[in-house]
Amino acid sequence: MGEIIKKFYKNKYNINIVMCCASCRHHMVKGEDNVRMCKKYHMANESDYLCTSGWEMDPSLDNAGKGGGKVKRGEYLRYVLNKGILNAEEWEKEHGSKYLSKR
Repeated sequence: MGEIIKKFYKNKYNINIVMCCASCRHHMVKGEDNVRMCKKYHMANESDYLCTSGWEMDPSLDNAGKGGGKVKRGEYLRYVLNKGILNAEEWEKEHGSKYLSKR
């Protein structure tokens, strides 16, 4: 098999964003197997697929490299808690809640 050549796009903070279905504004996740559905071309793709035309960077990636953000993904927070780096009470004091969203 040949080597996959990745293309990159630099955002406004000079961060290289891999051009692929996962970083495109037109993707949506379909199921648990990381298959992306293209909202523009209505086709299913693997997350690393790059279509020949139509790729536009997802606006959420425009702030990558800005700094000052906090990681809030549930998977990462569970990893941190399970590894003992922070316990739930310390995390709750710093962030106000141990839940990702308040109701």
